Amino acid sequence: MPLYPTAFRSPDVTVSEDRRFTLLGDWTLIGQDKLEAKAQFIVDRGMQESALTLDFSGLTRLDTAGAWLINRLRHQLTESGVNVQLEKVQPEYITLLDKVAYRTSQAPSLSGKSLIFELLADLGESSVIGLKEFYSGVGLLG
Repeated sequence: MPLYPTAFRSPDVTVSEDRRFTLLGDWTLIGQDKLEAKAQFIVDRGMQESALTLDFSGLTRLDTAGAWLINRLRHQLTESGVNVQLEKVQPEYITLLDKVAYRTSQAPSLSGKSLIFELLADLGESSVIGLKEFYSGVGLLG
């Protein structure tokens, strides 16, 4: 690893006839304007295939933003029935991809009770507990 960072390389993608999408440049937050567009390009083109390969051989840098986008596009393609394979991935990139795995979020379930009633019930319960503690303290003193 060089002592001083190298110049930024804009993120890009090349597509070969054997359905190989080669990631090029720095897939980092600094290139966010192009990064999202390149990820969407892969999704759009990939939806036309039954299988594709993401080739990391041209990737010079990857951060959490780039890894999350790659995981998101993999998820979108896989959900659409496209078989996505990864090739020539550096070990540290595999770790990063695993750590920032794409997850869909679900809204928390609301109970049948109103929020205001739950707040008042908690307040009442805390008041009762506080009074019991107070009486225990007074009883100890006599």
